[in-house]
Amino acid sequence: MPRKEVARPCKKLLSKEPQKRHEEIRSENSEDRQARLETIGERRSKETEHHFQLSLERNDSCQTRRRETPEQRERRRQYMREWHQRVKSTETPEERERRLKRQRVVNKRARETETPEQRERRLELMRARYKSVKETETREERERRLEHHRAVNKRARETETPEQRQRRLERDRFLKLQARQRETPEQRESRLECMRLRNKRVRETETLEQRMVRLEKRRNIRAQKKNGKKNSNDVTPVEPPNVIKEEPIEFDLEPSTSAGIVIQNAKKDNEDVIRVEPAVFIKQEPIEFDPQPSASADIVIKDEFVVCSEDYTGSSSDVPSSSEHNSHVTLSVACLGSSQNRDNKWPINPVWLVNPVHNQ
Repeated sequence: MPRKEVARPCKKLLSKEPQKRHEEIRSENSEDRQARLETIGERRSKETEHHFQLSLERNDSCQTRRRETPEQRERRRQYMREWHQRVKSTETPEERERRLKRQRVVNKRARETETPEQRERRLELMRARYKSVKETETREERERRLEHHRAVNKRARETETPEQRQRRLERDRFLKLQARQRETPEQRESRLECMRLRNKRVRETETLEQRMVRLEKRRNIRAQKKNGKKNSNDVTPVEPPNVIKEEPIEFDLEPSTSAGIVIQNAKKDNEDVIRVEPAVFIKQEPIEFDPQPSASADIVIKDEFVVCSEDYTGSSSDVPSSSEHNSHVTLSVACLGSSQNRDNKWPINPVWLVNPVHNQ
């Protein structure tokens, strides 16, 4: 049985409705045109979000990207960069927050499933991109980028757990150590200059409470370094050195017969005050005189305790007798002089010697 032909519509009939629509668009005023564009934008945003969710579910773009050439890939990425730049310049804060939230979800899912080679390649691309951005950006763009990073870091630190904070601090220490080992003298000077500017900005805008917190944190860090606990959260308090209390020295000396001096201690009510009273004991030994005078001195005294009185100007008759002294103390006058003057003509003052023999 022959197949029945079905009447198909003419091309003119198919294109009649779009032509009519184009004529209406050409004849519309500015208000109608603005309303039409807003309607189209809302519809396209909904369609874009819907297609985005569908592409996440079926992941149909991977096959196309595997078949493309390097030129096609670069052209596609350049187009996507321009499109994203155009979207970012016209989006509202709500749309931007929604886009960033969706982007965080996608990035987190991709990082959970990526291989070590993919991660290293992604980090290398990020370093190259950030390096090119830092080399070509202006001062205003740099300030805006740093302000954005500060806001992101502040939001992340407010919601992190203690384990995440400890892991982040360890990772930051490791990355800083690696960067400082690889940096050149110019990079080190640039880093120190950035730190000085940041510290200056912080000190100019901080309150009194923030300043006290900052100083307390600095003291804790110094105490940790001093105690050798850089990675510990609890800080061992630094104890002050022990104060040595000075105690009074007590003298307890026995009588010394060789020196002829005895020091006796007398304590009063106040024990801090020490009173020393000397006592003189006389040796009962004769003095040996050398009849031949010495060339170096006119007086030779061997192993005796001699007391000289320069204030005495009298004669030998003024010397008191032995009966006027105590039983254990006897004083006498020895007439000592040179070999040329021995007849009681004294060139020097008389010398009182401790000897009981020459006093008789």
